[in-house]
Amino acid sequence: MTKVLFLDIDGVVNSSLDFAHPPKGQKAPYIIVPDKVKLITEVVDKTGSRIVLSSTWRNIPSAVDFIEVAFPDISSRYHPDWKTIRGQVDSPAHEWRASRGHEIKEWLSRHPEVTRYAIVDDDAEDIRPIYPLNLVQTTWFKGIQPEHAKRLIGLLND
Repeated sequence: MTKVLFLDIDGVVNSSLDFAHPPKGQKAPYIIVPDKVKLITEVVDKTGSRIVLSSTWRNIPSAVDFIEVAFPDISSRYHPDWKTIRGQVDSPAHEWRASRGHEIKEWLSRHPEVTRYAIVDDDAEDIRPIYPLNLVQTTWFKGIQPEHAKRLIGLLND
């Protein structure tokens, strides 16, 4: 049984409050809050899932490097195919829009071994229509909270 957690970064493991008052030693544009990372690792550890980055951070090499160096608890839990690909139209047979929901759909189409998945994101406008039952929406103002982690664990373990 393969389980995956699609992870956004901004609005999940950081928030607008964290950019206003960054954790010690961090500064914009890359801020990740250790307490929020603990919630994500709790989800992964309690469910046996692997992380797939759906965040736009996945396309910024310096952001990926920041995660790997500063927060190995995230990168050590990546799925081998650890990021969604940027949406595009590459042929009539493989069309999808450049939206996070469609990028997740494309990733899942390449991984039929995935039996359970959940999506955590603060901006769900383009995800909810496709995956209303797999989405846990956070807010840009607060990021992930314990109740979000609990819901993610439920989705991945039920």
